Amino acid sequence: MIDRELYSEIMRNNQQFPDNPDDSDLWKSIQMVSGMSDKESQEAAKFHCNSLSFYGLCRAHGWIMFPYGIWLEKLVKADFFDIRTGWVKASKLRIADLFGFGDRFNDLVYVYNYETLMTGKGIDKDKGINIKVFSNYNHMNLQGKGDHFMGGYYINDELFLDDSGKRGYKVRARDVIPRPKLQWGLIV
Repeated sequence: MIDRELYSEIMRNNQQFPDNPDDSDLWKSIQMVSGMSDKESQEAAKFHCNSLSFYGLCRAHGWIMFPYGIWLEKLVKADFFDIRTGWVKASKLRIADLFGFGDRFNDLVYVYNYETLMTGKGIDKDKGINIKVFSNYNHMNLQGKGDHFMGGYYINDELFLDDSGKRGYKVRARDVIPRPKLQWGLIV
């Protein structure tokens, strides 16, 4: 069962776009692993949503018990991740295998139907959801089409999310994700 409070805490402590950089551990973890400057690490943090949201869901399930910096270090050493661009170069299953919990993903189940994802109809409500949406921000030109990843969980048959970006914490997903922006939800 996902620990919703822990997931929320991880996202709050690892903001991609904090008003005050000292309020986020994300760029500090990036700096610890990469040796980049404060400015470079803060810029790189803007693109860690995919890795961070998946890390948070796995940690909230209790499958791993270490900080994001260790997660990053292992992903970088395995050449599964580009720490500067946030580009994940391996599947979620390969990442799960790397960390020793691949058995938790016998079948990866993606949900593409908006209403099914928002209501959780037919979905185990004790699971987390890795959410992929279209965004207006990308690493190449910082505007235009890009992707953003978040994690979510169900409360009373409604999908809620915590976003390391700007959508907020413990917010109803349908209030911040319009139907055309949803790409998929991965049951974790």
